[in-house]
Amino acid sequence: MDGALQGSHHYIHSGCIRGTIANPHFSFHDPFVFLIRSNVDRLWDRWQNAPGHAWRLGPEHVHGVHDDSPASTVNAVLQPLAGGADGNVRPWSTGEDPSDPPTAKTSKDPTVVAPAHDDR
Repeated sequence: MDGALQGSHHYIHSGCIRGTIANPHFSFHDPFVFLIRSNVDRLWDRWQNAPGHAWRLGPEHVHGVHDDSPASTVNAVLQPLAGGADGNVRPWSTGEDPSDPPTAKTSKDPTVVAPAHDDR
């Protein structure tokens, strides 16, 4: 029985997905990996947003301790939120209007710390 289960699961990866679970580009094609990761994300969200624990999403606490190199500080502008090579990246900028530049965001920006939820 165990061999049959492993064989059918192996077929999903080799026959249907055409990749291995070690490759992150293919692993989420496996519905079980997707469901497990989705549940981890759901539990993490519930923990962060538990009533009475607003500090868990406080920008001054959420990212821990970093060194002072510009690329790793919470005050560094995030990519692509700083704009692309041409200076305009959707959805942070419409790209058509030069007066609508990209919005530079750091890790402390409220929309990064606590992004909007879609609880449909």
